Amino acid sequence: VVVARRVSVVENPGPITTLPNELLVYIFDLMDLSSDALKTDWIGRLYLCRRWYHVLISIPRFWRDIYVSAHPEWLELCLSRCASMTVNVYFTGRFSMQSTIPLLKEHACAIRKVMYSVVRSCWVSDVRKLCSMSFPALRGLQISLETQSERFADVDVNTDNLEHLRSLELWSCRVPASS
Repeated sequence: VVVARRVSVVENPGPITTLPNELLVYIFDLMDLSSDALKTDWIGRLYLCRRWYHVLISIPRFWRDIYVSAHPEWLELCLSRCASMTVNVYFTGRFSMQSTIPLLKEHACAIRKVMYSVVRSCWVSDVRKLCSMSFPALRGLQISLETQSERFADVDVNTDNLEHLRSLELWSCRVPASS
């Protein structure tokens, strides 16, 4: 008795460069990309080939999570690439608040979430500056500092600046009582 089995032979589908851009974008979506300037795998993907570079920089949703770095140019680049999408801004590494504030003000309407979790000598003034800004689209503000210091940042939360805020998390902060 001869049993015939159907064997599927997959022919060489060709190089990845033959994939349509839509499928490439879907693959990048599954990889859960982040615009973290510190993640070498993210930067590395940009430079695998020209086509991938152009696809990645042309899709605004790949730029919606922005990790502020020591280079304000990176923040400016990410904010400009997100087009009209709202973004989440994470302060987690080295950066200059002096050069960051003007960029945040320029793109304040696009900022949906701000997360500050950097313990550095000027964190108290950083937090004060962030909370004094007007972010019309801000839905979430998280200031999360695990510090052993007895110092707190006095956060004067102006509700007019934060009219759409749905989530507020403050650690190592003191909110002055309303009079």
